[in-house]
Amino acid sequence: MQRMLVSMAVLVLTVGACRPADSSAPSPQPADAQPAVNCPPTAAPAVPACPTQAPASDRLPQTLSATVSSGNLTLRSGPSAAHAVLGSYPFGTPVEVLGKAPGGGWVVVSAVEGRLGWMYTLYLDIEGPLDNLVEVQPTESWTIAGRVIDDSGQPVESVPIAIELGVPGDTPIFTDVQGRFVLFAPNSQEGPWPVSVWGEGCQSRVVGNGCALKGFVLRNPTIEYTPGQDRALEFVYEATDLTLRGKVQDEAGNLLAATNVLAARRDGARVTGFTGVDGAFDIPITAGTWSVWAQGGSPKAVVVPEGGYAGELLLIGAGKD
Repeated sequence: MQRMLVSMAVLVLTVGACRPADSSAPSPQPADAQPAVNCPPTAAPAVPACPTQAPASDRLPQTLSATVSSGNLTLRSGPSAAHAVLGSYPFGTPVEVLGKAPGGGWVVVSAVEGRLGWMYTLYLDIEGPLDNLVEVQPTESWTIAGRVIDDSGQPVESVPIAIELGVPGDTPIFTDVQGRFVLFAPNSQEGPWPVSVWGEGCQSRVVGNGCALKGFVLRNPTIEYTPGQDRALEFVYEATDLTLRGKVQDEAGNLLAATNVLAARRDGARVTGFTGVDGAFDIPITAGTWSVWAQGGSPKAVVVPEGGYAGELLLIGAGKD
């Protein structure tokens, strides 16, 4: 891994320009001038084969300056929370971004004292887009790729996906505009591991106000990944025009605001929501048999017919301390 990172640094920091025709010393240049570029003799083409003032971006892969935007950000040997720790850097530490992993959720950086490693992109304030960065395929890692779509096959963007590697720290990767995601795990681990939709992405089209699902239920919240499998993972949201309405109260009859409401269909589909200030909730639902419960309460079995659930459901939850 270190060899790969060193090679990456050499790629980024080495100027790839035309070479001089001989070894004679170059003419002195002002300190702030562009490096001189001498082309080999040619038959005087109409357009020079090598410009005399080539922009630096024509000769170097793009790099980006960044600063740590979290309390303490870990530098790792690979792009996951289970890869080895190489260092930890406090808020405001400057780093140079040299490249990105497929999917862009992790980046290769040069940190303090030139130490090379991987950092989680969401915890960096990066000065520019990642689009033109070199893509670096991590070594000594399993690659877990997949998509999130709706039941008509259309991609669902901005959905957080995470893999449970048995270590603390959540590092979800958000799906791109094509619904794609790429996760990684150390190849020293054997698996299998659960890969899950990690909550609801507030910018996704399948949610409404308050980052709660609207018009969709999640068919398969978790998929088990076995290292080496060649089948891409696929999470599916089912569209629905049915809703389940109700209220949540505590044992004393007090209505509970801002309380989680969860529903699980018999086949594993899931939906989550929240109560409003009046203790009421309104969550998407499909026909089928569901278990529905409020945070801190017991599940209640609910059968939803094809035409929808008539009436209002009352759930018992736990008040907040």
